[in-house]
This record gives sequence, structure tokens and C-alpha cells, in this order.
Amino acid sequence: QGEQKKERELPAYIDIKESDFDPIEIYAYYLGLYINNMRQKIYLNYLLSFPATYEEEVKEKIVNSFKKGIMKSLPEAVQKSKICKLDIQQWSSEPAAYAICALTEYGFKPVDGEKVFYGIFDFGGGTTDFDFGIWQVSKKSRYNYEIKHFGAGGDQYLGGEHLLEMLAFHVFKGNQEILLREGIPFYKPHGCKNFPGMEGIVCDSREANLNVKRMMEKLRGLWQNDNDEDIQAIEEGRIRLMLHTREGELRPNFELKVDKESLLSLLEKRIDKGVKNFFAAMRRTFVHDELKDVEGINIFLAGNSSKSPIVKELFEKYCQEWTEKIKEKYKKEISPDEPQHFFTIFPPLGTNEAFAVQERRKIVRDKNDGSVRPTGKTGVAYGLVLGRPGGKIDIIQAEKIKFKYYVGRDSRDGFEVVLDRSAEYNEWLYFIDASEKIFEFYYTDLPEDVLSKNPVAGMYRKRCRIIFISENEKIGVYIRAVNPTAVEYAVGTKEGVARGEYKEAPIRVELS
Repeated sequence: QGEQKKERELPAYIDIKESDFDPIEIYAYYLGLYINNMRQKIYLNYLLSFPATYEEEVKEKIVNSFKKGIMKSLPEAVQKSKICKLDIQQWSSEPAAYAICALTEYGFKPVDGEKVFYGIFDFGGGTTDFDFGIWQVSKKSRYNYEIKHFGAGGDQYLGGEHLLEMLAFHVFKGNQEILLREGIPFYKPHGCKNFPGMEGIVCDSREANLNVKRMMEKLRGLWQNDNDEDIQAIEEGRIRLMLHTREGELRPNFELKVDKESLLSLLEKRIDKGVKNFFAAMRRTFVHDELKDVEGINIFLAGNSSKSPIVKELFEKYCQEWTEKIKEKYKKEISPDEPQHFFTIFPPLGTNEAFAVQERRKIVRDKNDGSVRPTGKTGVAYGLVLGRPGGKIDIIQAEKIKFKYYVGRDSRDGFEVVLDRSAEYNEWLYFIDASEKIFEFYYTDLPEDVLSKNPVAGMYRKRCRIIFISENEKIGVYIRAVNPTAVEYAVGTKEGVARGEYKEAPIRVELS
């Protein structure tokens, strides 16, 4: 109250202190007010799901914030009651929860000894998550089935809103002359490249952010294919919208040029990169012996953004390519005339395409039974309920949250990996000699960069400095992963750093 239109700058969520404004706590409080009241019921048990790449520290902090908010929303009599036992816990990851729902909705009922291999491509508004695993009959009497996931990953900047930001930046960039002349700013989203002359119009001001948001809304119809008026204007090569100048003055019906084909090409190129990374991440899960005898791979598309026809077309393309690769590597008997024999693509739940698949699999339910079926977005919530503690599905996490990045150096052949996602924490690996004060390392979170040995030009870079210089070949710079998003480097001998004896003590570097 009394703070309308007031801006509040918040620190990074992990740095929020007990007395600070906590947006997760506020969200949980308002959610609790809606669902917990004397007119309905009081709910004391909650399961939270998280993206596959969230580290444990962040998840625990969110759970604590959520618990505080829910507790404050409960009626005072309930809060003071001795029987009030609020239980809030993190459960399976979002893509794993969706896998449970999709496997159930599409009627997968394996028999003893049968393994159903799955891959989840959860393409949402903010990020894209991957998850891979096996669905099979449980060997424990209390469960019907078990889901065992072997690998998780994703693309944190591939999401519907990020794509719209990218398209908006492309349109503004193509109209830079008139924008510079009129003093209309915009910001540069993550992953977009600098261009000559951007200093005069690219910034992170309130006006720049408003301009990009308005452009994103104008382009949303093109991405979601659901606004004929905006699509028609784009096809005619123009966009009219309200924009702000640097001084905050409004420019209504400001007209900009736009090229529909170049926008669609950008979309396809960026989504193509995400699909490539999905298959590259899938390939890395095959190191597990349990996965080498699978007879087929079921790919479940999830998230609202997966409804795009571009996604389906790209998956069909790469399924054909990877069918041949798997056939050659594992000597699978797959007919080259039947690319879908090994890969089966399932559309997001709740779509007409999904209903058609369910009908072919003879599992369509009575449309008049009054039940609400899960969708590509709500499937995570349904999966959480199906896989709840005490339910009939055993969720087995085969590995803890691993190191998130691939860290390496620039070599003649491209990116050379030293630390990858299979790296054990606190295990020192040789990186480079200690003959100079400065060294650099590069890192990426995209498996495709590693698989293709891409040039380091498009990757993140860290420039590091050491004090202890030595020409002794036995002394070098060693590097290790210490948590999902940080590494340390130190100077010493191989035997010395293994024993914790250093020529120069470890220095931590946060990767983001």
C-alpha cells in the first residue's frame, strides 16, 4: 500500500537476507490467501518442482521463502494451532515431472523387463530444460512403476520471451538510422551481437525497456501465429507502435520497416541450436550401461513454445540424422526408410495433435466426463501429483546436480574441453603451464559446442592472473569444479595440489 509506481531494486535472489523484501515469499503469501481460507479448505502439504539446472542452494532458499509466505497466509487460528504441521518440500525436477505425466497420458505401461527410454524437451517462455531417463516396472512391491533419470540439462536463454526479445532487437537494429535521429533507445538482449553505431541508441534505461516490451508484443503474433492484424502488417513490411524517446516523450504510431522472412529465419536458426543441443545432451547420457540396449527413444515436447511448427520440423529433421548415427554406432537394425522406427515424437499434451496420438493409441477418455486434462504447461503439476511421496511411482535420481559448464581452452582445432559436466567436484585437473602471469579459459553450457568443437569466439571467457611464475615443467596451473557454477584454480605440482599443498593458493571464479 502506498507504493504504487515505486521502483524497488533487488539484489540477486540468493543474496536476499532475512529482513529484505523477498518476492518469492510475497508470491507464496498471495497464493496462500487465494487457496487457504475458511470458505474452502486449509492445505498444509505442498510439493515444489524446479528447472533441472537449479542448484541445491537456490532450491532450498526458494522452499524456505515459500514456506514463510504460505505460513503468513494461513488464518491466525491455524497458525497458532498445535496441529498445524506445514510441510513444503522440493520433489522431482520440472521435466521429470512432465515425463511422468506424459508417459501416463500416452498410455505407456511397460511389462517386466521392458525399458521405455524417454527424452523431454521442455520449451517454455523463459528457458528450455532437457531430461532423459527410463520408465519401467518397479522391483519394489509398494510401487507400480519407477522413473529413473540419468541426465538433465538445458538452454537457459532459449524461451519464447527470449526469442521475442531477439526479434525486437533485430527490428530495431534494422531501423537504427531513424531511431538514432529521433533519439529512441532500446536494449541489447543476452546473446545478441554488438553492431557499429549502437552506442548512441542502445542502453538499459526505462524507456529502452518499454520500447523493447512494446515491440515484443507487436511480434508475438508472428511467433505464436495468433494475431492476424499484426501478422498482416509484418507481411506488408511495416510495424506501427508507440515508442519513447530518451527524454520520455511519446511517439505514437511510429512506423518501422520489418522483414518477415528474416525474422522467421532468425527464429529457426536459434531454435535449431536448441534442438541440436538436446541431441548432443542425449548422446552424453548413453555412457550409462542401462541405456545401451534401448529399442527406441520417445521424445516428449513440453511447454507452450513447443507448439511452434518450427520445433516439430526440426525434430523430424534431426531424428532422421540421429537414426543413422545410432544405427552405425550401436549396430541397431533400423530401416533407413523408416526414420521414426527408432525415434517417436510426441506433441505437447492438450493439443489437437496430442489428442490424435492418444486416439491412435486407443487411450482417449470420454470428453464428457468433466475432467480437465493436462497440457504441455500444466503437465508438470499433474506429474508432481502422480509422483507424490506415498504414491505408486518411484522416482530415482541417478545423479546429483552436476557441474553446469564445459570449461576449456582455445586450441588449433577449436574448443578443447578440460572440465565437463561429468567432472567430480574438488578434483584437480592440469590446465596450463605456469610460465606466464596471465592465462585465459573459455566456457559454455551448450553440449553442441563441445560435440562440434566450435570456435571459442561465441563462448564466455575468463581472464585470470597468477603471481607464482615458474619455468619448471612439473609446476602448472590446475583447475577444479567446486559447485555447479564455480571453479577454482591454483598453482603447484600434481602431487602437491592433490595433497592440498600449493605454490599459490586456490582462487575461486564464479561462472554465469
